Amino acid sequence: MSSVEHSDAEYVDSVVATDLPDELFTPREGNLVVSVKCRLSLANTLSEYQPVITSAANSEFINVDIQFADISSVCTFAMKFPGQVEVVAPDAARVAVLTSVSSTMSNMSGSQPQQAIN
Repeated sequence: MSSVEHSDAEYVDSVVATDLPDELFTPREGNLVVSVKCRLSLANTLSEYQPVITSAANSEFINVDIQFADISSVCTFAMKFPGQVEVVAPDAARVAVLTSVSSTMSNMSGSQPQQAIN
């Protein structure tokens, strides 16, 4: 925009709520299913991702399957919960997350990330 233009449009200072579905992400056939090991304390927070609990890893961790629209959303998800989740499978998702984290860490401080969950 190189200049300011005057508009005769009516000014509105209120926002009209639109109808949103109950779920912001609707699982569909063909979505990427990712196996994730996460802290049990994170289970309620992960409910928005509609996880399917596959097993209890131990008293601190559970294993869940979560559907994602694409591989980049897996990376975003993993980086939202540093040290609390570990992408277990598929290998392509693990590699994508490690690459994304490594890139972010090197951009921030030149260091390499350590394994999040032992």
